[in-house]
Amino acid sequence: MARKTFAEPQAYKSHGAVIGYMIQWLTPDKKRKTRVFPFVAYRSERDTYDAALAELRRAIGEAQAYRDGTKTFVRDDGMTLGQFYEKHWLPERNAKKRQPRNDQSVWSKHLKNVFADTPLKTLVDPVHVRRFQTKIVSEANKPATARNVMALLKAMLNHAADLGYLPNVPRVKRVKVERKGFNVLKSDAEIDAFLKAAKKQDFEHYALYAVACYTGMRLGEIIALRWRDVDLDAGRIMVRFSHENATKSGKPRPVPIFVKLAPILKQWRKLRKDKPNELGLVFPPKKKGKLYRNDTEFFTKHYRAALIKAKLETNKTPKTDRLRFHDLRHSFASMFLSHGGSLQELKEILGHASLSTTNIYSHFVPNSFRGASGAFALAKPPQPPEPPPDDAKVAQSRPAARPKRPRKPKKVEPTLRLVK
Repeated sequence: MARKTFAEPQAYKSHGAVIGYMIQWLTPDKKRKTRVFPFVAYRSERDTYDAALAELRRAIGEAQAYRDGTKTFVRDDGMTLGQFYEKHWLPERNAKKRQPRNDQSVWSKHLKNVFADTPLKTLVDPVHVRRFQTKIVSEANKPATARNVMALLKAMLNHAADLGYLPNVPRVKRVKVERKGFNVLKSDAEIDAFLKAAKKQDFEHYALYAVACYTGMRLGEIIALRWRDVDLDAGRIMVRFSHENATKSGKPRPVPIFVKLAPILKQWRKLRKDKPNELGLVFPPKKKGKLYRNDTEFFTKHYRAALIKAKLETNKTPKTDRLRFHDLRHSFASMFLSHGGSLQELKEILGHASLSTTNIYSHFVPNSFRGASGAFALAKPPQPPEPPPDDAKVAQSRPAARPKRPRKPKKVEPTLRLVK
């Protein structure tokens, strides 16, 4: 019996809502393949359907060509890693990533000059790869850079092996990176001072920073947020997109709207009522085709100016001590836990795939910020523990013990009986 596939893209649902289109086709070896095209913030649903249909037709046509024998893999032993990067990695793997430019940057800065002209067959020997790993670990400014470089190189070699260009992949140990601490806003007073300074600049900046401080959403999720996903009556935001793609986890998640954020969003929606945009974005880009993430002025001028105005930083603050925009997400997590929230609740709000990721905030205990109040304040502040009671009082408070009933003696039958 032939496996069932779709002749055209089908609606793909998650948590009861349609979030994109799904396609299925059979590979040359009769295996069923599935791919999902999620709705993204800067592409209409019709364009998403057309992209899914085009990819489905391409995959079906390619599979048929393999079956007919008109197309075969050319395992060229002389192919270099640079040629493989251009011919296979960019169109087949890099184009499907959430942030394709990350791989492109790593390749151009660290791998291209070393491996562009290196034949793939020579990389089977782990000595070459390990020598490069030792070099990049010693030369990289940050351990995370070395980790990302080696991760891309290994992923490319794995893809080359999948396509038949390599018989196996050399085993290389993963570069270990120690997790460093992060800077946070430590109290409601600091959050209020920061938002007050931002409000004097621009109400749009004020609203955007408030969403970051009171929801813990990532920057990409904030700039892709649509008004249809903001339910002020139910007090909930449904996070579906990040930049031009789906969220980092690939799944939508609900985020509660806290008390201080609700009036800010209501006022911002009222101000934007006369200025609608095509996609219904809560924070549309000021310049067409230019997102907030690519707006250097937004981060170097407005964001830092608000921090300096609130006296949270100075012009001489070193880069390692500066509060990055992503640190507003850490600030939300720390304040949420410090006022009684649980790690499990925080995991769902932040969209972490595993509780082990959320555990980096576990050192924030309810008494960390005793003077905080307002949006994150506990309904019942923690009470100091009561002193241990005296022994005499404990004895008096105990109920009197019931008198024990005397036990009835057991009847024992004699082993020997007298004969009459």
